[in-house]
Amino acid sequence: MNRIILTIMIFTAIVAGCTEYKMNHCKCDDMPAQDAGTGLIVGTATQNSENDSLVSAWKTGSGVVTSDENNIFGIVNSDGSPIDFSKYSVLFKRTSGNGSTKFLRDVTKDDNAKKYVYTITNLQCDYFQDYLGTINLVLIPKIEDGYYVEIIEKQAWWIHHKIKKESLMETYIFKEDSDGSWKLESETKH
Repeated sequence: MNRIILTIMIFTAIVAGCTEYKMNHCKCDDMPAQDAGTGLIVGTATQNSENDSLVSAWKTGSGVVTSDENNIFGIVNSDGSPIDFSKYSVLFKRTSGNGSTKFLRDVTKDDNAKKYVYTITNLQCDYFQDYLGTINLVLIPKIEDGYYVEIIEKQAWWIHHKIKKESLMETYIFKEDSDGSWKLESETKH
C-alpha cells in the first residue's frame, strides 16, 4: 500500500514539475522586442481613426500603399503625421493570434526577382489566451519601379526559447497597375 501511495506521489510531483517547467519555458517574455521589425522596415504606421476600411481591405486584409492617391485607408506615420510617399511605401497585413502572440515582421528586397518580400510570423508564445487581431503596417523605403510585392504569413511556436514548428499560412502577390494602384495578382492558402 505504501508503494502505491509513494508511486502516486512521485508521479504527481513529476507531472506538476513538468507543467511548471512547460509554463516557465514556453513563454517568450525574454524574446527581444520587435516593434519596428527587421530588414528594410524603417518604422511603423497606423490608420487614421476617421477611416476604418483598412480591416476589410481587399478580401485578404493585406496590401501596398505607395501614394496619396492610393492611400484610401487614411494611413499615417505612427505619430499621426502624413507619410511622405515620395520617400516611403507602406505594406500591411491583417493577422490574428492569441493574447500572447508576437508578430515578427521582416521586409527584404530581391533584385534578381524584382520583388519585395514582407514576411509576418505569428509567433505563438503561450497557451491560448484572448483572441488578438492586428494590422501589421510597416514603412519601408519607396518601392522601386518595376518591382512587385509578395506578402507571406507564417505561424510559428516558441518552445524552450527557440522558434520551432514553423508553417506557411498564406502568400499574396501584389503588382502595380498602370494607374499606380496595387492589385492582388495571386493568393495561395497553405
